[in-house]
Amino acid sequence: MSTTVFDAPNGRYVRRSAVIFAVVFSVISTRIQEKIQSDNLAEQHKALSDQLLKTIVAQNLTYMPISIFRESSSFNHELNQAISKSLEAATLYFFRGASARFIPIRLQCAGHLPQQVKILMLDVKSDKMVRRGAFDRSLYLNRSTEQLVKELVEETLMSLVALFDSRHLCPMEIGFNGAAGVTRVELFDDSVYVAYRYHGTELARYTFPGYQEFDSRSFMYAYQRLDLFRMMETADDVIRFDSRQRDEELIPILSSVAGRSVSAQEVDDWRIRYSDIMSLHKLTGRLRRTSSLVAG
Repeated sequence: MSTTVFDAPNGRYVRRSAVIFAVVFSVISTRIQEKIQSDNLAEQHKALSDQLLKTIVAQNLTYMPISIFRESSSFNHELNQAISKSLEAATLYFFRGASARFIPIRLQCAGHLPQQVKILMLDVKSDKMVRRGAFDRSLYLNRSTEQLVKELVEETLMSLVALFDSRHLCPMEIGFNGAAGVTRVELFDDSVYVAYRYHGTELARYTFPGYQEFDSRSFMYAYQRLDLFRMMETADDVIRFDSRQRDEELIPILSSVAGRSVSAQEVDDWRIRYSDIMSLHKLTGRLRRTSSLVAG
């Protein structure tokens, strides 16, 4: 049985059941509105969180490396497996460093060869830059500056012989500049690997510098690619190796690069030395296994 109560503001009597209904309706309505607002805030928060996450990921991809390979005193299997993987899918392989001694063996062991190989090496006719490069090596090699200068020049010419012997694999363009090789860059279609030798730190004593890998959508990739092509375009001395060249063309090329007369005996010695170095590092087997792992 319902009762009546006096509604003072309106000056009339109302049934108690109506009052209870109004109170209950008001409470339910308020809670529904609060739930709707809470859901809206949650959706907005999720949308903002997703957008923030996408922004962070994009910024990381733009400016941060996707892989870091630490300095080492011996052959870094993880680094070379990553580089071999990039090489297997590459149409372009662009290298910059003081010496390109590992490129010939890398190409010889690759399951897939790029259409273009471009290399920027130290100009051995620049005494100032060669000495600078020799000092960089003195950080981890306990030898005199003069000995390191001689070794750096010999290594560069030896690498050219090995590259010439690999000319049947793919055409190569090689430019020479004054860069002393503080950084080493290896650029492929999917990423770029950048090495930097830290001067004056414990990290400088390692034979192999650390590498950082950056995605092809990163700022570092765009910067390095533009810089490499510009350096090749403006290099004073550029040579090309391809399958059309005959063996007798090598000595005149080496003499021009070295700025002195190069003998056939020196070329033979460099071939033997290169084979010995690769055997010492056991690189042929390691790179072939790495290439087969990538291909598989």
